[in-house]
Amino acid sequence: MKRTKRFLAMLLTLILCVGEISSAGFKVFAAGDENDTAEAMTEEVTEEEDNVEEAPSLDRAGKFEKTVENTRLDTKEMSGPKSLDLIWGGSFVYYGKQYTALENKPLKYRVLDRSTTDFSNDINKKTMLLDCDTYIGQRAYKSGDTGVTSEWKDSGLKEYLNGDDFLESEYCFTATERSAIAKSYKNNKNTNDGNNDSYVTFAPLTGEKIFVLDAYEAANSTYGFWQYGQAPDKRRIKGDNNAWWLRSNYTNSTYNTMACIVLNNGQISMDYINQQYGVSPAYNIDLSRVLFSSAVKWDYGDIDAEYKLTVFDDNMNVSLDSGKKATITRSTVTIPYSVSGKNAGNAKSVNILILDKAYTAGNTNDAEIKYYGKLSISGDFATTGTGTFTLPDGLSFDDWGKGYKVYLIAEDINGEYETDYASAPFEISISDVEDTIAKYDLWVGITRVTEDNMGSIPCDIGKASYDPATNTLTFKDAKIINGYEYNTS
Repeated sequence: MKRTKRFLAMLLTLILCVGEISSAGFKVFAAGDENDTAEAMTEEVTEEEDNVEEAPSLDRAGKFEKTVENTRLDTKEMSGPKSLDLIWGGSFVYYGKQYTALENKPLKYRVLDRSTTDFSNDINKKTMLLDCDTYIGQRAYKSGDTGVTSEWKDSGLKEYLNGDDFLESEYCFTATERSAIAKSYKNNKNTNDGNNDSYVTFAPLTGEKIFVLDAYEAANSTYGFWQYGQAPDKRRIKGDNNAWWLRSNYTNSTYNTMACIVLNNGQISMDYINQQYGVSPAYNIDLSRVLFSSAVKWDYGDIDAEYKLTVFDDNMNVSLDSGKKATITRSTVTIPYSVSGKNAGNAKSVNILILDKAYTAGNTNDAEIKYYGKLSISGDFATTGTGTFTLPDGLSFDDWGKGYKVYLIAEDINGEYETDYASAPFEISISDVEDTIAKYDLWVGITRVTEDNMGSIPCDIGKASYDPATNTLTFKDAKIINGYEYNTS
């Protein structure tokens, strides 16, 4: 029923917009009055919002717990943009915050591309493209005389987004979040970027970290948007007004002081550069700086699932405590650890990560998580200490380092909708672990005799036992069929 209401509302919006679209499919304003704005010339269409949610709060630390089920080493299993009637559907990521005089709340972004090289000058550097699901306030594209033409490269909007009011603001991003935002480079629109009016110019990106979408990117169907000239609603975002700037200019002999916008119905249009419209920041996250993506709402991979990221803090490191080894007693592993670095005091836990293969930045080898969990520590957590974990069933100590890899990670875990921070994974090799259970240089068939099994050593038929004090091996109704061949070389 909600889907039906939503479709009818979207259809009504589309019908009302038809009379405003020129033969080229592009909205054109009268040039006589430069103070006319798109908002004033657009009919207001209200739509009943389904599932209206309050902004996430910052006081939910400890209420979400990362697990093997809700966490991945990369973003590949996130849902990509999907068609959901006339609305945008896909995955969402919380990253950074929106700071106002009244509140400081996590910002929610649409994941337009889970992994791309379109915004990198290095073909091996993959990023995740995010576009804000709301706007962070209203500003002019460029303030001042409308007789002065403007391009994105020297716009006030670019300066605002990459300056002290947003990117460099300690209230909007932490230094570690900032370091994971990649510089974006894009000289021309790509093959998936949509079409547009011939007077719309593509605005290159030349290394800025924060930007707004280009009009061609806002018509890119692989980002989940409708192509230019089709029903526009997928471009709509949340907010009181919903009209927001694009970075493309609109240039012809009549309209040479205009930039493109997305109207409150999702239609691409344009207006004078000194007008006030919403600002919806977009940027790329360097995937080599991301350790985990974790689903905080719905199951991992679901359409409209919401995620948080764990990014690397270069000022937090973890290792085995100097000069000490880990020990294993049967399946209990004891780890003497040490957290160091300028941000060591931010660590809230040391965790164990077990992978089916070696860890690589950005998970380029598609490693999978076999186990993830906190070290069990007696008393309060400290940057130097000892903790334990139980080697999961099905993992043999003899396969440590061969069938699986074991890593230590120090983590600064924050609220449910806030970014977490982690040290680089520290591998614990089998040579770093001392087995406290005695193993003897004796095999019965294919079974090595140990302190644990010496009283009842399995044979193919029957049993055997071993007494290390007298170095005596005793068989009882035993028969050995399988075994190792002795090699003297």
